[in-house]
Amino acid sequence: MEKLKLLDLFSGIGGFSLGLEASGYFEPVAFCEIDTFPQSVLARRFVGVPIYGDIRALTAERLRADGIMVDAICGGFPCQDISVVVLDPFGGSGTTALAAETTERKWILIERDEEYAEKAMARIRDHVLGESHPAPAKKKRTPAALPKPTHEIAQVSLF
Repeated sequence: MEKLKLLDLFSGIGGFSLGLEASGYFEPVAFCEIDTFPQSVLARRFVGVPIYGDIRALTAERLRADGIMVDAICGGFPCQDISVVVLDPFGGSGTTALAAETTERKWILIERDEEYAEKAMARIRDHVLGESHPAPAKKKRTPAALPKPTHEIAQVSLF
């Protein structure tokens, strides 16, 4: 089975990619991380894999121009104290789906918290292995009153 080519956004030190690579189904082909220390860790852990800096400069066209083909995208959420980028973790305005459609991706994985990430990985393993998986159980959610954003840019498109 051919491994899925993985683009890791807001990579940190590559924890997502290490886990996905260890599954045997994914191969990291590019990272996007703006902080220099995590970049140095990524460069040692994933020798020869390109590391892009500012997410605002990374486009599908740039990846294609660099000869990078992507099947799957994963991403840890950026630090809220330094970033105004929103990846639409709940799909409310559809930017995640639009990014997948625009770049013709088969997969986009976004971690929100540990429990969801574990469930997502289990469903991906089941799908890759051809096993069926039950529909996710609906949880009753309590709405939260969130403070109004203090930044001027509400959302930045990745593509």
